Amino acid sequence: MKLIPAVAAICAIALPVSGQSTAKSVAAHRTSEQMTVDGHLTESAWSEAAPATGFIQREPDELAAATERTVFRVVYSENTIYIGVYCLDGSPAAFVSKEMERDAPLYRDDSVAVVLDTFADRRNAYTFETNVNGARFDALITDEGRNVLKEWDGVWNVAARRAPDGWVAEFAI
Repeated sequence: MKLIPAVAAICAIALPVSGQSTAKSVAAHRTSEQMTVDGHLTESAWSEAAPATGFIQREPDELAAATERTVFRVVYSENTIYIGVYCLDGSPAAFVSKEMERDAPLYRDDSVAVVLDTFADRRNAYTFETNVNGARFDALITDEGRNVLKEWDGVWNVAARRAPDGWVAEFAI
């Protein structure tokens, strides 16, 4: 199975910057290295992948600069897309991380969601989300976001862990 269309979709992921109308993108790094999904991002492929930063808020102040720094990297192999997210935080003891159940509403916790528009049509997508506990939420999104089929269960893995200065999530899709 080739992942070229999915990787192209990730490479074109929009990373808007506050006050600018242009979008940023991040290049995915190809690897043949054996990756272990453990939330540590210690494989050399992670350091070789270009980091994406400069994110903006969705809530509470839409389009405002993010109050905390996030570093996002994409690595891919023949069969898997890996996404590493380092969420830095000045108050890591204050994380909200209550959910542990599969497909629970993780938006109430500190969480990270990856949305893949594999058809590049901005109408349909797959979403993969996790929180500090490593709980998993996935769904198929259709009809420009009007339908979110959370009964859809994709084949993927994730690991998350707390760090002294934030938390880390590592996805394998």
